[in-house]
Amino acid sequence: MKLKRFIGNLIYVCCFTALLYGSAKAAPVEITSAIGDITRIMTEAENSGSWPVGYCRATYNTIAEKAHSATNVVKKFRGSQVLADNLYQLNKQAKAMLPLCEPFERNAFPGGQLQTRYLRADMSLWKAQFDMLLDKNPASIEKIKIARADSVYLPEKLKDFDVFSDCKASYCREMVVLPKGNYSIGGTDQEHVDLNVDSYRVKWESPRHNVQIREPFAISKTEVTVEDFAQFVKETKRAIAAGCLAFPGYPAMGDPEYVMYQKNLSWRNPGFSQGKDSPVTCVTRKDAEDYAFWLSAKTGAKYRLPSEAEWEYAARAGTDTPYFWGNKIEDGCNYAAIYDLSTDKATGYRFVTAQCDDKTPYTAQIAHFKPNNWGLYDMTGNAREWVADAWEDSYETGPYTEEARTNGVSQFPLLRGGAWNYMPQNERIAYRSAYYSWLIRSYMWGFRLAREL
Repeated sequence: MKLKRFIGNLIYVCCFTALLYGSAKAAPVEITSAIGDITRIMTEAENSGSWPVGYCRATYNTIAEKAHSATNVVKKFRGSQVLADNLYQLNKQAKAMLPLCEPFERNAFPGGQLQTRYLRADMSLWKAQFDMLLDKNPASIEKIKIARADSVYLPEKLKDFDVFSDCKASYCREMVVLPKGNYSIGGTDQEHVDLNVDSYRVKWESPRHNVQIREPFAISKTEVTVEDFAQFVKETKRAIAAGCLAFPGYPAMGDPEYVMYQKNLSWRNPGFSQGKDSPVTCVTRKDAEDYAFWLSAKTGAKYRLPSEAEWEYAARAGTDTPYFWGNKIEDGCNYAAIYDLSTDKATGYRFVTAQCDDKTPYTAQIAHFKPNNWGLYDMTGNAREWVADAWEDSYETGPYTEEARTNGVSQFPLLRGGAWNYMPQNERIAYRSAYYSWLIRSYMWGFRLAREL
């Protein structure tokens, strides 16, 4: 096993060096050398299925130091600003990981995202990102010329629950105006007991408290689709690194060292069949943020990711039950693509299963199921959705208004809602979690946008 890992490391380093020096627009040697120092550490961590005590902290501490040094090298030799920005994010992410290494080593979150399989995938994602950045040298979204959409119409004097769109193009999705109001964010004690919610997840969605939405805002009726995202990629010539996270299925899933990062998966091919009206997946939160910037430039309106408080307000739609359709997960087969009998049969993942059949083993096209009370589709199930907040592991500091929280770790992107392969307790409206990689993307996760009025 050690010999195989050594050979794998050697092959990767040789191929990586060839890529860097063989590129038509190769970065200065000093930059490629600095990045190579980081990727060699990542390759070792990626190939180490079981991390011994102390390995997590030592690895992320070294990565943080190397990322900081590489940032200075990039600036000194006038390298890509996008590359410098990525190194900055990696440095911050690695530093934020250090206090999490101890609970990781004692498996404090069993079955959760703080496991070796996710941390090894973090290494794979960053290596793929550096490969792409040094090969393509992409421009930041702010420097790309974006043409205005045809037939732009920015409606004024919108009333509560009005439905509108800002242009005639398909990517100008219908938006719903949501009124100001208040609600209780977080899960109830009763649902935590009834659905046997893991104790660390109970902490993440507690204490339950009142949130005041002080101003109306609009949110998309549906998730952003494959067709929408394809138009964004085409117009901006966006370069996206290879690979995406996915569960491999049994028997591979029975191996504690199985690989989640799948190099050949992407938003165009998440590993299952999708149509143009399916929700886009395998995208990062940065992809979603840049998409919002692009759509804002196309229309002249202000699009962005919803805050966590806005998202839960929209998802609950005036309800106070675990799911927006009620108390029973089985009723969800009329409202969402969830982990049901058809998904269990198609994937063989052996997760806890909703005992119903929505007849969609994977994602469904948008608006395929019934909406919630405010006319919003797939607010849980289908694709999980990125929100704007920095991660905080409880509601001790809010949110108390519609504003996104910014004092947590922004390099740990936050997701809300469930997905097509999520078990019942994770389809609840209150469910929330972050993943410990700024670059993380999965065949389970997509996004929808909010719009300021």
